[in-house]
Amino acid sequence: MFSLQALKAEFTIRHLKTIASLSIHKIKETRRSLYLFKDNIFEPLNYLISPLKNSNRIYLCTNNAKIKMNQKQPVIYRFESVGSTNQKLYEINKANPVADFSVVVSHEQTAGRGQMGNSWESQPGKNLTFSIIIRPDFLPVHHQFRITQVVTLALINVLNTYTQGISIKWPNDIYHHDKKMAGILIENSLKGNQIEDSIIGIGLNVNQTVFISDPPNPISLKQITGKDYDTSLLLNQFISEFVHTYYEWLASADDHLLHQRYMDHLYRKDGRHQFTDNNGTFSASIKEIQPSGHLVLETASGELRTYAFKEVSFDQH
Repeated sequence: MFSLQALKAEFTIRHLKTIASLSIHKIKETRRSLYLFKDNIFEPLNYLISPLKNSNRIYLCTNNAKIKMNQKQPVIYRFESVGSTNQKLYEINKANPVADFSVVVSHEQTAGRGQMGNSWESQPGKNLTFSIIIRPDFLPVHHQFRITQVVTLALINVLNTYTQGISIKWPNDIYHHDKKMAGILIENSLKGNQIEDSIIGIGLNVNQTVFISDPPNPISLKQITGKDYDTSLLLNQFISEFVHTYYEWLASADDHLLHQRYMDHLYRKDGRHQFTDNNGTFSASIKEIQPSGHLVLETASGELRTYAFKEVSFDQH
């Protein structure tokens, strides 16, 4: 049974370990609160951070940067039906800026979107469709793929507690073997060459067992395990894991480790497989994912080919 107390204790320990690895600048340390979702509010968790005077933000001080945190309390906005959770969160935030890690979750999503305008099928009440906002305004636009890596790794970590065979299909789909469990749509607002805020939409197939739309290979957690799941519990678990993964990366300032963890979970990372581009079908292996997020494939002849999203597709087995 889910225990909020146990989750809070475990979450606190993990984050104090993360904070212990920080190189804190010589300003007075104080204790503030990070928050964990319970129902529609966040439960406060003690968290060591360093404040700056005359600022409405809190800063974590690492070797490389001061990472901003909004002090407003995050909220879960729950809806019976929306067109798109990303759009709804964008509208709420535009009307009155919300706290980092605020969430919109909906029982039904009538116009769910995937990457490049793809649609997302979700039976009302059966799955988890939600969006979460962060403000990584320290992150240059050309490093925006780091957000994808953090989000996918957090979701992988949650799903690995329920089943095996989970992987990340480049760039940001979550697969169980050769079938799609979840899709992610990240929409960034830019200010100059920096990311002002990032709205991350996630559709996770949880309890749906019949799919009727165009995607050829959907699968749900229930289809894998034969069990029904509490979507609110899954949402809480994802938020906790996402916050942990995000701040662990910020504290370490280790892009290489983040990248390596992403590569370790990559779908079809080993061996040669069939791919299709504008010139036809070919056999290749995944050589690398560039910091920009571009996929590098190596053909049987040793030729390296670099692709942006939608420029190449994975052929189904």
